[in-house]
Amino acid sequence: MLKVKESNVKLLSFLKLTLLQSYSNKQIKKGIESNFCKINGKIERFASTILLKGDVVEFDIEGFKGTFANDSLNKVPILYEDEDFLACNKPDNIASDSDELVKRIASSSKIYLVHRLDKDTTGVLLFAKSEQALKAIIEQFRLLHVTKEYLAIVDGIPNKEKGKISNNLSKIKSLQGQSIWGVTDEGLKAITYWEQVVCYKNASLIRCFPKTGRTHQLRVHLAGMKHPIIGDYQYGYHSKYSFSIKRPLLHAFKLKFVHYRTGNEVSIKAPLPDDFEQILKKLHLPCVF
Repeated sequence: MLKVKESNVKLLSFLKLTLLQSYSNKQIKKGIESNFCKINGKIERFASTILLKGDVVEFDIEGFKGTFANDSLNKVPILYEDEDFLACNKPDNIASDSDELVKRIASSSKIYLVHRLDKDTTGVLLFAKSEQALKAIIEQFRLLHVTKEYLAIVDGIPNKEKGKISNNLSKIKSLQGQSIWGVTDEGLKAITYWEQVVCYKNASLIRCFPKTGRTHQLRVHLAGMKHPIIGDYQYGYHSKYSFSIKRPLLHAFKLKFVHYRTGNEVSIKAPLPDDFEQILKKLHLPCVF
């Protein structure tokens, strides 16, 4: 914990000069974006933030070092692969369309991204191995024939066991470089089915089935129910929990589609990540998967 002695210093520069001299600017920026830094007790994700005299800066050095101990050369688990498709278990804090992710998948084939997960969302991410396969699966997504199942740990307990959310979403503003989405009259149609899996005191494990794939759809929909995803600092500002969570606890658990060559159903499941299981235990929510 360090107190800033001079105003008008960028956060990245301050950390470089004080705590993280041996790391590159790129690594420090990644650490800040990964929620390892707090200013005056609040998580700060922007390296360009200007510090003021008297600000108190905290940085989780051990967590940060652990991130780079497991560097970008570590392989991402492959959940499914055939001659047409490949699915990986995407880790958090990496963009779906990044070169880094493709390198970590280490496929011998050229692969084409089929859909996207948010940077901090884990789970099943599908790639096609040819333009023909890509075209076929994109058509299934367009026709809403692909079943997507997500798991989320949310704040509070819904007053019913299941439901449907249907509204229009669009980008409503940008905040410090982040896009904020919300419900509008003229946005794109967004449909989510959801159901409770298990509840305990003031938290619930929710299963979500989005029929559409709008940006931040599940995060906006669950926050709109007054049950934001725990760890979602962008939409979950009413959350009762203050765990040291680095991301929204949202996991793309299962993906199902019909293979365009064989006509057989392909069902791909991604194991829960460690942070997800740890919070389930802390909340006394049984892991039923």
